[in-house]
Amino acid sequence: MKPLEKAAAGKALQQKSDRARIVLIDDDPVYGAVIRRWAELEKVNLDVYNSLDDLGFLGLLSKYDVVIVDYDLGELNGKDVADYMATLFNNKPMVMISLVDRSTEIMNCPSCVKAFMKKSAGYEKILNTALKLGLDKKSAY
Repeated sequence: MKPLEKAAAGKALQQKSDRARIVLIDDDPVYGAVIRRWAELEKVNLDVYNSLDDLGFLGLLSKYDVVIVDYDLGELNGKDVADYMATLFNNKPMVMISLVDRSTEIMNCPSCVKAFMKKSAGYEKILNTALKLGLDKKSAY
């Protein structure tokens, strides 16, 4: 990406993030720390938790526009989390991420899972996808 394109993309991310709150639930502390730092640099509103337990009361997810969740969360998997979210929050958009391709495992996920991405797609692409879903959700109101 050329410097001017990168600057424009960063500015677009900042404008988008003013209106979208994102939460990442991922039990990989290194991934969480790196994406949090990237989000801070790009002025994206991102909170990171290592598990649903770390988040505390599950109802706190209601304050977020989009949830990014790792498919592999120890005892839970991303489909379990998506099922809970679909039940509790109707159709809050989710981006499911994983180190490996999980396309066959997520085929039966609820409709709240709007995107599946491998972590190797990169922080920028994952956050851009989440921001777009957050904007789409807000514009629906």
